[in-house]
Amino acid sequence: MNHRAKGARLEYKVRDKLIEDGFIVTKSSNSQFPDSVAVRKVGGFSIVLYVECKTNKYLSIAEKREFIRIKDKTAATCVVAFPKKENGRVRIVLEEFKPNPSLLIAPPGHDDPVPLPKGIVMTKYGRAQE
Repeated sequence: MNHRAKGARLEYKVRDKLIEDGFIVTKSSNSQFPDSVAVRKVGGFSIVLYVECKTNKYLSIAEKREFIRIKDKTAATCVVAFPKKENGRVRIVLEEFKPNPSLLIAPPGHDDPVPLPKGIVMTKYGRAQE
């Protein structure tokens, strides 16, 4: 099975899992980022999930930066969905995206950097350190 078909199959499994858990899910078309947006009302509050499905769990740097932008501008939770094998079975894992401080630095040529959290400084190699 090619990687696109495998990814599409994962997206539908994640959608079905979220619907089963009571979410209303919209799926992005043409492989746009994120793959899905899921909403569920709990008590008087709405839970909003931006979901990106990955067969290997890893987001590209551009995807990570987009999740950081979304988290910065909304109250939504950004989630990476991926398959995990356990005891010969595959289950779908939804894991909240937590940014690495080094990703909060604007790439070269961008004049709108996201400020570094307090206590994080740049090294001479362009990496953030605590």
